[in-house]
Amino acid sequence: MLIATTLIFLVQNAQEPQKTEEVVVTASAFEQDVMATPYATGNIRGDVMKRSVRTLAEAIKQMPSVLMQKTAYGQSSPYIRGFTAFHNKMLIDGVPLNFAGMRSGPNQYWSTVDMYSVDYLEVVRGAGSVLYGSDAVGGMVQAFTKKAPEFDGQAMHSSLTGRYATAEESYIGRTDFSMNSGNGWGLYGGFTSYHFNDLTAGSGLLPETGYSQFAGDIRYDMKLNDTFDLTVVAQSMRQIDVPRTHKTTHAVSYEGTTIGSELQRDHDQRRDLVYAKLNFSKGSITLSMQDHIESRDRIRSGDRRDISGFDLRDIGLTTRFETNYIGDHQFAYGAEIHRQSADSFKTSGTVANPYNSVSIQGPIGDDATYDSTEAYLQDKWVISDSIDLISGIRISNFKLNADRVENPNDGSVMNMNGSWDAITGSIRNNYYLSDNISIYSGVSQGFRAPNLSDMTSDIEDSVAEVPAPDLEPERFMQFEIGIKGRSNKWSYNAALYNTAVNNMIVRSPTGNLHTDGVTPEVAKSNVGEGYIRGIELDANYQLNSAISVFGIASWQDGAVDQYADAADASTLSREPTDRLMPTSITTGLRWTSISKDFYAEAWAWSMGDADKLSFRDATDTSRIPIGGTPGFTVFGISGGMKISDNADWTLALENLTDEDYRIHGSGVNSPGFNVITAFTLSF
Repeated sequence: MLIATTLIFLVQNAQEPQKTEEVVVTASAFEQDVMATPYATGNIRGDVMKRSVRTLAEAIKQMPSVLMQKTAYGQSSPYIRGFTAFHNKMLIDGVPLNFAGMRSGPNQYWSTVDMYSVDYLEVVRGAGSVLYGSDAVGGMVQAFTKKAPEFDGQAMHSSLTGRYATAEESYIGRTDFSMNSGNGWGLYGGFTSYHFNDLTAGSGLLPETGYSQFAGDIRYDMKLNDTFDLTVVAQSMRQIDVPRTHKTTHAVSYEGTTIGSELQRDHDQRRDLVYAKLNFSKGSITLSMQDHIESRDRIRSGDRRDISGFDLRDIGLTTRFETNYIGDHQFAYGAEIHRQSADSFKTSGTVANPYNSVSIQGPIGDDATYDSTEAYLQDKWVISDSIDLISGIRISNFKLNADRVENPNDGSVMNMNGSWDAITGSIRNNYYLSDNISIYSGVSQGFRAPNLSDMTSDIEDSVAEVPAPDLEPERFMQFEIGIKGRSNKWSYNAALYNTAVNNMIVRSPTGNLHTDGVTPEVAKSNVGEGYIRGIELDANYQLNSAISVFGIASWQDGAVDQYADAADASTLSREPTDRLMPTSITTGLRWTSISKDFYAEAWAWSMGDADKLSFRDATDTSRIPIGGTPGFTVFGISGGMKISDNADWTLALENLTDEDYRIHGSGVNSPGFNVITAFTLSF
């Protein structure tokens, strides 16, 4: 079922025709015109995000080759070119969100970045491990935080933003301020409150899906002298009682999905980040400290309850430099060092007293450290007026030590260690057919070193993972060719990619049951070989000065070796990859007034049947219907106006036909008919 889709992308990414340069940084480490960047890229402004999506993770949901999976309403995890979680790299002003306790499957961590603190997002689809190291496989997303605007003289400003949506009866409020003294210094800060009540889908109310979260941020920028600037940022996010409903008895079946047996499974999440960055004309030095703290409170059937979680602190030092052109070459180089330390816990008992028994470890090994040391060098070579070549290499070392890990054989305490080295390279080029049309191609390696979750996990879900001591890094090779262009009428990008998968870490059945006597045990091993390939297109055409149309299309295929029989860990079968994205098409029409004070748009979004299932998908019957997730088509309209220099307002009507649908792999349905309104007042 493939039909036109979304003008939603217009709400999120509508722009005037690209007559001037759009500069991107994340793709190549240089500030470059998007036409000179040999990657598929995208840019989303903060003011567009706040009127069109609930959380930062969902901001990229209408980009090509992106599948926005939702395990729960507070756990959105994008798949980019077939990869999710720790196979994509998320950065905040260059500081990685990824950490050593991040799980393999879809998770909630991108939702811990407050989108109201973000000025804009840069999205790069494709492998980028030369610049960004481990995890940069499917793509990289970088959030650039808001800062106080620069003015001549002194200034002070504040604003109030509100958003309300009917489908989950949600309220989001943001208040912020900025002040500055000329161009010498600037201070910006804000606080955001999110309250989501139970979601109403096309089929009706979905109980126990609501939650709350709160975020605060502050940023100080100071010009030290003619050479150096200093930036200091602090931000914090709290997610409170986010339910994983599909595992509980509160779940509502969708197309025959099974209902969970647990009485409660709630997650609390906390992320705190502080960094100081010294900026100069050809580089930066960043010292950062980031805490990830999470807990899971689970009430099983009967009178059994357990609480588990971890506290992981990441202290990092990142240096990035670039040179002027030396002849026909411009170099970027740098180094990155991280020291991560983690404490992990799990207690169990009765509902009234869940602390009767204390386990050796929680979701990851206790008293654990994870160290990484990396350096890279990249060369941009201008071969001629029509050809650029960008090549690079990265050298990486990782060390893991966990003092308290539960031995799966006898339940005793054991120590686990690991050390890995990796050399990663890439070579990409641009061929300019004209000033406004370029063909790009490249071969880029991606890799991912085993982390604490891989090596020491004791997660219990539909299966129970056991620690895996002999893992090696996963390796990927992506081949890509694309074309991009722009004019007063057109802007477009089309790409064809193929990612070769080697040494992917795959769950394998052990044939044993977990200590509960029910849950099957699985161990991890580097048996995954295969591929993920796809085609993507996005285009915008300006019909006249007021009206534009756009279209987005994605097609994907992929297969990786896995054990297709839970009772047989000896025979590998090449099966579709997890959560393989079905074909998706988006179309839309937008009108903008000559004054730019008004806009209106209509959109349609269609996604095909997701019936190519991995072994893991086929057995995940609480999220995925037997035979796959049905396709859907949804429609919407939206508009907005600038009321004055200090006020703007938007209104959107989404899912006009009240379609009951679910994004493939999700544990919760998408909203039914939804009225969303948002406003901003500035003072």
